[in-house]
Formats: sequence, structure tokens, C-alpha cells
Amino acid sequence: MALIDVMLALYASEINCGIESFWDAGWTAWIGDTANGEVRAPVELDNAAEWLHRAAVERFPNSDYAVSTWNK
Repeated sequence: MALIDVMLALYASEINCGIESFWDAGWTAWIGDTANGEVRAPVELDNAAEWLHRAAVERFPNSDYAVSTWNK
């Protein structure tokens, strides 16, 4: 599962997400938004796609993203 593919699919499903870095503090993945709730977690960059995928399916189980994931 490639990070770009997960992020593009989340974007297409209108789910906000991102990956950010802070030197010497590593990487943080986030999903959601400040108005409706946001979840953040420290991640290794090579595990960010999996974290975003799991978080999306858990937080947005009825989204186009989650529904299409179960059909594959």
C-alpha cells in the first residue's frame, strides 16, 4: 500500500489527512479536521500509509474510502 495511493483515495472521499515532520521529532500522521475532530499519531514514514488506512476505516466506516476498501 503506497502512501500516495492512500492519500489520494482519502482525498477523493473528502477525508482530510496529512503527514508532517518536525526535525528531531520524527513524523506525525493525522486524519480528520479541527471542526469535527482530528486524530494524530507519531509514525515511522514507512508505516504512515497503513496507519492512515486503519484510522480512516475506523473513524469513517461509512465513507466511500472504507466501503471501497472492503470490496477489494
